[in-house]
Amino acid sequence: MFSSQNAFSCEQSLTDGRQISQRPLTHRIFQAAVTALLIAAEQQGMYKEQGLLIPGLLELLTETDAEPSDFCRSWKPVYLEALNTLQVAGA
Repeated sequence: MFSSQNAFSCEQSLTDGRQISQRPLTHRIFQAAVTALLIAAEQQGMYKEQGLLIPGLLELLTETDAEPSDFCRSWKPVYLEALNTLQVAGA
């Protein structure tokens, strides 16, 4: 739903493959963030799977008293580098 204007249409597209309209600005911001994360991960020799990036980022951004997982600690330099890249680019 982050880039789709209609949750029902998005769900339908999963079953029948139809194209759905998206929020262009939100989608571009997402693409820039993912690209920065993947580049930072590659530069630091980390695994470049998007599915693993998002849970670690969520854990990093969620303020809790819990100790961060080993996964989150190992990816923190990647997230910080990506954030720096996005800030320099003005994104």
